Amino acid sequence: MIKTPFYSPLRKGDQKKVALFKGDGHAKAGTEGFRGFTLIELIVVITIIGIITVVGIVSYGGVTKKSRDSRRMADLEKYRVALEMARQVGSTYPADLNTLVNMGLVPQILTDPKAGFTYNYHPLTNYTYELYAQMEDPGSYTAGAPFSYDCGGVNSCNYKVTNP
Repeated sequence: MIKTPFYSPLRKGDQKKVALFKGDGHAKAGTEGFRGFTLIELIVVITIIGIITVVGIVSYGGVTKKSRDSRRMADLEKYRVALEMARQVGSTYPADLNTLVNMGLVPQILTDPKAGFTYNYHPLTNYTYELYAQMEDPGSYTAGAPFSYDCGGVNSCNYKVTNP
């Protein structure tokens, strides 16, 4: 199939005609028309795409850590609310978290979203307790961390919730 050339509008009296496409549109050595991309242009575009990809991957890793930390905080808050409800019923905090499940205050024992460890619950007295978890993002740590309890590693607990 032969394509007719498309000519750009020229000033009156100008005898030159500039063909934008010649023949079938493929570039030929030493002819005018579509020539493709140079090696430098391709390298620049590939480099830009690579930089954007690296930035996206690094950002995604930080976001997933923060989302898991948010889940841990929400889980400990669920436990805190359930412990307060158990105290209203029995006048003291329960001895373990299984009691909350047996009372129907939480549907199951909540676990860490990444490692699957159960959260640490320590009733200090009948009227005080502490809940511990291991956060991934340093911005989520509780002051005074690490604590001397096991959250998947020796002295790895770095977030604490206490009774109000």
